[in-house]
Amino acid sequence: MKERMIRNTFFIPAALLVMLLLGACRTTDWVNPNVADPHKQDELFEEHSAQCRQEVDNTFADDPGNETARADLFEKCMKAKGWEEQDWW
Repeated sequence: MKERMIRNTFFIPAALLVMLLLGACRTTDWVNPNVADPHKQDELFEEHSAQCRQEVDNTFADDPGNETARADLFEKCMKAKGWEEQDWW
């Protein structure tokens, strides 16, 4: 019984650490399924993301610290331009 408790005491923190590390490794890329040429997609991403950042900056000029709302607006703007988020692990 004591051995099992010691094993659980080690296992739970170790499992939480692994989950934390995996979560930190996750990245998100934006892809546009309507653009087949990767070079064109890169150019279009730069253009559209700059437009969306400008929209976010204009909308939140009086509240620059609201990161969650800023990220949500950026995401909506990009999706409205045809972009989709793709997660990589």
